[in-house]
Amino acid sequence: MDIDRLDPNAHTTDSKALSRLKNFRIGLLIGVDLGPNLSVTGSLATILWLQVIRREGEEIGFLQFLRVGAVAMPVALLTVLGARLLIG
Repeated sequence: MDIDRLDPNAHTTDSKALSRLKNFRIGLLIGVDLGPNLSVTGSLATILWLQVIRREGEEIGFLQFLRVGAVAMPVALLTVLGARLLIG
């Protein structure tokens, strides 16, 4: 993919390029949102959240987090994709 086509300041009337840019941005947002649900290291917020939980005496290990994320993330992904298809 040509990175110049992703420039939000580029003034183009190419509808295919604009459509690709829109889809790229939506895909990026979905990935950034769902990544932390699958892996502890997916975001700084998840790591900080785990530190707070551990400070309160709860122990949540990597594998336990991964098991829950492996169930929750596909459900969330299908929900988001379904909503995206409905919106258009």
